[in-house]
Amino acid sequence: MADNGQWYKYNSNYTHNTENGSKVFKAKNNKYSYIYQAVTVTAADSFLLQADANGTSGLYIDWYSTSGNYQGYQYYSRSGSSVTASGIVPSNIGYAMIWVYVYDHGWMDNIHFETNPAIIDADNDGVADSDDDFPNDASRAYQSFFPTAGYQTLAFEDLWPAQGDYDFNDMVVSTKITYSADANNNKVDATFEISLDAMGAGASNGLAIRLLNANKQNFSGSIISSITGDATLDADNVNGIIVFDDAKKAQSEYYTNNGAGPSKAADVFTFTVTFNSNSNVQTIMPDIYIYRTGERGRETHLDGYYGSAMADVSLYNTKDDYNGTYNSANGLPWVVEVVTSDKSFAHPNEKVDILVAYPLFQQWAQNNGNSAINWMQSPALSKIFDLL
Repeated sequence: MADNGQWYKYNSNYTHNTENGSKVFKAKNNKYSYIYQAVTVTAADSFLLQADANGTSGLYIDWYSTSGNYQGYQYYSRSGSSVTASGIVPSNIGYAMIWVYVYDHGWMDNIHFETNPAIIDADNDGVADSDDDFPNDASRAYQSFFPTAGYQTLAFEDLWPAQGDYDFNDMVVSTKITYSADANNNKVDATFEISLDAMGAGASNGLAIRLLNANKQNFSGSIISSITGDATLDADNVNGIIVFDDAKKAQSEYYTNNGAGPSKAADVFTFTVTFNSNSNVQTIMPDIYIYRTGERGRETHLDGYYGSAMADVSLYNTKDDYNGTYNSANGLPWVVEVVTSDKSFAHPNEKVDILVAYPLFQQWAQNNGNSAINWMQSPALSKIFDLL
């Protein structure tokens, strides 16, 4: 009849009849009947009390202090084919007496009472501390990363719309973004860590970012409240960011890290973007791209993204570009994306075509990434930059 242990009878005005194949607690004709059970509870825990029921029937909870003093009761009557009650165990309560009440052929079955530990929520944001990445900050609850693990490395060829020497070391950056979100999963801010791993271009290039929606399209309005650190707001693009306008000037000390010239530890640019509190943005796609210093419209984007508001559309479909897709007609891109745990992608040396440095790259690129997916694991070792 019930799953909470021993029940005790208050009187004998009931039967254990079989109704629809189930043994039930049922009152006799024109009789009241009660059974009861005592359970130990903890103040502030949540509780659930429920049962199948029919006719005149209900459930009572009598509350008692830890010393056994009566503190009051709650009554729950049948609604439809069941009785259900839930709530929080009152303060200073240590015991509960569960009473089952039936009258005049009313019956009850499958009586169940349970408690669950109180949710500890130090900042009162509605997210339990055990699930809260910021348990003492009511404005933040969750932390996430882009990419989910490791770093997104982007290797650029900067002569778009011409293919150039295709060595993909004109600029190489590795990015990790740490997002925080509130209790409703709306983004609060994002901290970017971008390392300038290599800079082999003869021309000067800037590095920029656009924050786009889940469909890689512009948001309907500005979502950025402020930017602090090693970046500034891009005045020419809504939700745009300028990391630097000239990589050569942004370097703390000149280096190329492409197999020719001096090498040094990569400079790292760190900044935080704070979002407008009413943006209600849950998904952000970062479009990280380069542009020619002094020729803003000559942008180079990763496959799947499109030019910004400043892109020179007259360059689309010229030279090797195919319809402004930042791919050639045979599917070769101007930007290579690799996700690694430790920025370990070894880009080609200067003037070494990536098709030579990574023999499987062409097969991967021309098949939309559906074959040779591990192309980066089979390099020609003498043709790639030594990371050690």
